[in-house]
Amino acid sequence: MVGRGDPAEPSARSVSVWAAGRRLFEVGSREPAVGSLRIRNARGNTKTPVSNSFSHSELQIGRGADGFLGLTGAGIFGMHEEKFRGGCGSAGAWRGVSGTATAEENAMKTATFRLLLGAAAGVWFGAGVALGACVGDSEVAGEWIFEPEEGVPGWAVNSGGDGDWGNLGLTGGAGFSTNVPGVNCGCGHSLELPGTNGAAGAVSVASYDPLAGAVKFSVMAWVRRESGAGENLSARVFSDADSTALADTTAGVEFRFSGSAGNLALRINGTEVATTVGGVAPESGEWHHVAAVYDGTRAATNYATRNVHFYVDGVQKGVGSVLQGVVVASNDAPGVVGNASAARTAGNLLVGNVDDVLVIPGWAPEAAGNGNASEAIQCFMAWADDIFPPSIAAPPDVEAEAGECLEPVAVALGSATAWDDCGVALVSNDAPAVFDVGLTEVTWTATDAAGNASTAVQTVAVVPSRTGDCDGDGLTDFEEVMVYETAWNGADTDGDGMPDGEEVALGTDPNVAAEAGCRPLFW
Repeated sequence: MVGRGDPAEPSARSVSVWAAGRRLFEVGSREPAVGSLRIRNARGNTKTPVSNSFSHSELQIGRGADGFLGLTGAGIFGMHEEKFRGGCGSAGAWRGVSGTATAEENAMKTATFRLLLGAAAGVWFGAGVALGACVGDSEVAGEWIFEPEEGVPGWAVNSGGDGDWGNLGLTGGAGFSTNVPGVNCGCGHSLELPGTNGAAGAVSVASYDPLAGAVKFSVMAWVRRESGAGENLSARVFSDADSTALADTTAGVEFRFSGSAGNLALRINGTEVATTVGGVAPESGEWHHVAAVYDGTRAATNYATRNVHFYVDGVQKGVGSVLQGVVVASNDAPGVVGNASAARTAGNLLVGNVDDVLVIPGWAPEAAGNGNASEAIQCFMAWADDIFPPSIAAPPDVEAEAGECLEPVAVALGSATAWDDCGVALVSNDAPAVFDVGLTEVTWTATDAAGNASTAVQTVAVVPSRTGDCDGDGLTDFEEVMVYETAWNGADTDGDGMPDGEEVALGTDPNVAAEAGCRPLFW
């Protein structure tokens, strides 16, 4: 994953509007949104693919050509497809963007085009917005971004709501790798876990107990296993339990693989349940997204209401398990991603890579059914890990002349230049269609493929015409406004019967009326 930031600071991430504890992001309009491309809860944890380009009056969404928002005659964006799907597109085409705002972009601002996401079932745009939000009313407590922290090597920073409480230190030879899930399009890093040390993992320095007291929660991650067949069968993904015991009375949670098929298992307070339907085998060598969902409040009267369900690549595996009414007990154990546990011997290690580890207390989506895809889980799979905003340089300040009679004028602004390690998706600005006389600040916004945005300001100076003479008094509009401060739309500013231009030629003040007895005879 790439970088981190203070989730409480919206301005460092994008052009934003906050409402009901969530931040809404719009392209081209600062008006309150009907829906949004990017939305995050108050503790802040969303990253969403945003528009790539305009093409044939459509706003392309995501990193490929799989999903679109189309411009409609009513001036509102509507869904072109029922479901957004990510795609990396051309890797070489994402490193920088230079361009002016298009007519469509300016139309978005002047006509207040908005994104309309709240109506169609099955529409999702990444974490934080799946008909409202990926996480609903809950909050992401732990979100580990496996990016080397500048000046603080060996740390996996928690960008979730628990913040520094959940920071993890790399141990036992664990490190950072550029091998990342495909959704990241080769951008960022993952946690690399070698098989040479049973202590290789990411471990919190102090106790980390994010799920204590939870009656429902979800845990998920991207994982790439690369052990030999039949090796490291009991490999942990995440645990906040006492890792030295894992007895029947152990308080806390452990999410792991089990058996040669890599089935998923979840232990809560020492009681473990698992699926017997395919998982991720130790030798798979490929990235897969795995998730465990627990809701102890369900009745468990049928498969759909069972308490624990498991997912691989967003597809439910098995019919679920019964574990009713269990409340996660608190403990003083550290949080662990990967190994670093006396209870996980050298033959039971998670070997390979881990990325995008999420711990979400209070959130447990409904079961999708064995073999069916869960859009709630897939929502998180679409996360783009880049949370560094792009850089942008506005074009140079410009000066232009208005039309005669100070008529507003269209101005050629030039091109802003934007760059981002993981790809710039859109460069836009809030310029009006025409500029009035005076100084106008134009804010240019660069938005990357993950929804992060940065701004830069260009100043446009429009002066009155240096050739036009709106009132026919012999002074140009420029001279009237900028030099003599006379009326540009009235030939005799001081009302003394002599046109302003003639007064200037005579050396008298066109702003001060000469007394009748003091005027020249020819006046």
